[in-house]
Amino acid sequence: MKLRTFTKFLALFAVLASLVACASSKSTVSQDANKSLEGNAESDVVTSVLDRIRPVYDQYRKDHPDAAGEMTVRLALGSSGDVDSVRIVKSNLDDPELENAIKEDLTLWKYDVSGIKSFVVETTVSFSAEGVACAKNERSGKDILLVVETNKRERLRPIFNKHLQEQSGLGGKMRVKIVIVENGTVENVEILESTLGNPEFEQAVLEDILQWKFTSGNYDKSKVTIPLTFVE
Repeated sequence: MKLRTFTKFLALFAVLASLVACASSKSTVSQDANKSLEGNAESDVVTSVLDRIRPVYDQYRKDHPDAAGEMTVRLALGSSGDVDSVRIVKSNLDDPELENAIKEDLTLWKYDVSGIKSFVVETTVSFSAEGVACAKNERSGKDILLVVETNKRERLRPIFNKHLQEQSGLGGKMRVKIVIVENGTVENVEILESTLGNPEFEQAVLEDILQWKFTSGNYDKSKVTIPLTFVE
């Protein structure tokens, strides 16, 4: 009887372990999907904000044709898609009536994608005779340098050490030009000059730089020249 009871206990334990593993797997998938959706949501929200603001501005310009300038607006969205708050961070429109009309309209808006976490989006909008557009910002040189120095230390150095084992005395300098796009990824990288004399290592460096990730946001496309020095 004791053996039979113990066998039943083991079988029950196995079933419970299987259910727990299954539940954990589903939870992980759900979290990953939510992170992906949230990353895409920010870009979608900015586009939707512009679509929402355009008719308000177009209507206002009928009586105020000279209304123009830039405004930075910050929206806090809840997980339900409702706009919890709208704040004008800064504005040179010098037109409280237009600013209030935009705030009131955005407050009534609802983001129509479910399953996202609450998050905050800030964007700068330009208003002119050509219409409403998303004003682009220049990336901070300090922010770019921080990413570059981190990746040189944590990514390029191990690659160099690996090739150094294959070619004793490997070293030299490279100058590369990279193109960073709005979402922070590197669109293109090319060697401007190199004294390394090792095409295989140079190619490995280029391939790694293409994987670098800079901060995403409302930025113009950035073209940056980076000097790289490799020594033992």
